Amino acid sequence: MIRLANINDAHNVYTLIQDTILAIYGEFYSADEVKFFLDLHNEAAIEKDIKEEKVYVLTDGKCILATCTLEGNHILRLFVDKAHLRKGYGREMLNYVESRAFEEYEECVLDTSTPAKEFYTAMGYVAIGEEKIEIKSGVLMKYEIMKKHNRSDI
Repeated sequence: MIRLANINDAHNVYTLIQDTILAIYGEFYSADEVKFFLDLHNEAAIEKDIKEEKVYVLTDGKCILATCTLEGNHILRLFVDKAHLRKGYGREMLNYVESRAFEEYEECVLDTSTPAKEFYTAMGYVAIGEEKIEIKSGVLMKYEIMKKHNRSDI
């Protein structure tokens, strides 16, 4: 079941995201970059987005299996619990937030991490640009911006 997250979910969403970053991102990023992601997805930011009704969770009735944030047509913070990867939960969550965004927008956009790029490409997203962000003095990290058009508009 996918639903809007409530404030009681905040810590579990935070823990799911932090654990997934720690388990996976080290294979693709330097220690400074992993720290950047951990800091970016802090508990206060998650709580703020939950209060603004931007965060969705996929649950099995007991546990949160995946989460995603939707700001207008911008998809953010899609994470699947590391114990439940490759079971279709990321696809289910993405399809859900896309359908919500496509109610009002012609396209969805997202910033992709290296580990997720292949997934988003398989889901119909195309790279439209590359950005760099300074994660600490003199240290730049690249990421890609991707988009997907609402096929019902074509």
